[in-house]
Amino acid sequence: MNRTPLLVALALGLIAASPAWAQSDGQTRLSSANETCRIDGPNAARIEACTYVIAHAQLTRNLLTGSLASRGQAHRLSGNREAAMADFDAALTIDPEYGFAWLGRGQVLQADGDTVAAIAAFDKATRYSPTLAGPYIARGNIMLTRSDFAGAEAEANRMLAAIPDTASAYRMRALARLRLRRLDEALADADRSIQLAPNDAYSFDLRGQIHQARGDQLRAFADYDRAVGLSPQTVNYLFRRGNVLHGLGRYADAIADFDAINRIQAPNATVLNALCWSRAVWGQQLDQALAECNESLRLRNDANTLDSRGLVHLRRSDAAAAFADYDAAYRLDADSASALYGRGLAQIRLGREVEGRADIAAAVAKDPKTAENYAGYGFPAP
Repeated sequence: MNRTPLLVALALGLIAASPAWAQSDGQTRLSSANETCRIDGPNAARIEACTYVIAHAQLTRNLLTGSLASRGQAHRLSGNREAAMADFDAALTIDPEYGFAWLGRGQVLQADGDTVAAIAAFDKATRYSPTLAGPYIARGNIMLTRSDFAGAEAEANRMLAAIPDTASAYRMRALARLRLRRLDEALADADRSIQLAPNDAYSFDLRGQIHQARGDQLRAFADYDRAVGLSPQTVNYLFRRGNVLHGLGRYADAIADFDAINRIQAPNATVLNALCWSRAVWGQQLDQALAECNESLRLRNDANTLDSRGLVHLRRSDAAAAFADYDAAYRLDADSASALYGRGLAQIRLGREVEGRADIAAAVAKDPKTAENYAGYGFPAP
């Protein structure tokens, strides 16, 4: 029995043609629907267009599989994975070597958490359609998620061998090499990615991370600034730019970036702590800093935020509260030289000279830069 008509029929899910198509003659309507089906756009319109094409056209084998797979992608992107899988399976029943349908099938499996089956589908996609970028990117992302950075680098190399000078492959390899701490190679890949895709915000963000890992804060800022300019609503870009601005001593500008994140999304513990810390180091707006640390700690008890609030209390000359926060931070994270140093300063201010100096000496032994950091905050070693 030929299963193709049955599977295609099951995948159709016929719906009415759009009013726009209904106002034109049959051939024009079909041509318009086919164009909408094949290009990226609103998922509902794409599904409707593909359904119309599948139902009304006398399609060749390639056109039918293409329309089914295109509708499958629209279903997947709209969150209807069951309908997506039905379309991809119908397309693969007609043409078992259709790489784009294998890609879509793998993406559905990956979303369902079955990475083993997803990788198998992506392998078939690259076998049958070696110049299709999506499967390489998907496999590389799985490897990055697993912290298999060497595997992700190898995947990028395979992609570049099949599809030379592809920006996404250079981005993938740059990220893998950044994680492997091969920073010069990572930087060269990021540079090439930007040459190939000069308006891609993520490439600038990635190069900013590489510059920051190399200790070049000014170049990191320039790239993060470009990323924000290209994608001003992306909170990760704002957060990284804010952190670099903080490191450059531009506290008001850093606070502006962190505040911008809170206008885009609901405040979270990490951003609230960043705001509190920037105001604490700046030594300004301490009441607001205290409120932000309090709210951050309400959301998540965290050693870094307790350390931030400890500095706020030191600024406000509340040594007892500073000691309590630094002590709590150190109990949560015994590797924190900052919490131990801050606790020592608070103890000295409370008259416990011996205990305080012991804390300070132990903190400097953990991290010799701690005394320099606190001197920069306005608290030189006693």
